[in-house]
Amino acid sequence: MTGGGVETALIICSLILAAWCLITTARNRSTDLTHLIGTAVVEFIVLAQVVLVITRLVDGEGPGDLVTFIGYLIMLVVALPASVAWSYLDRSRWGPAVIGVAALIVPVLVVRLQQLWDAPSV
Repeated sequence: MTGGGVETALIICSLILAAWCLITTARNRSTDLTHLIGTAVVEFIVLAQVVLVITRLVDGEGPGDLVTFIGYLIMLVVALPASVAWSYLDRSRWGPAVIGVAALIVPVLVVRLQQLWDAPSV
């Protein structure tokens, strides 16, 4: 989609966030400020990725299946903020687990977006 650097940073940071959240869950702790900061960092990279993708779409490049691609892109933007909201509603040890699962979904979405972008149009 953008050459690999942003996607790689996004995947690595989201996996680090997922590990941190799952460790917190295993330690029986609730969501705290470190989870919010980590999620904000990953979401910032997500938004940078979205801006780069939109720029390339405006320039006339794009995937063969644009509707599916846009759906995955929207999910990429919404997943982490929704998980943070859910984790703050659930102040138990499972709050960080929700963020951790969303952070594990991010790399899957990024890889799927790359596959859609590189797929030939039908």
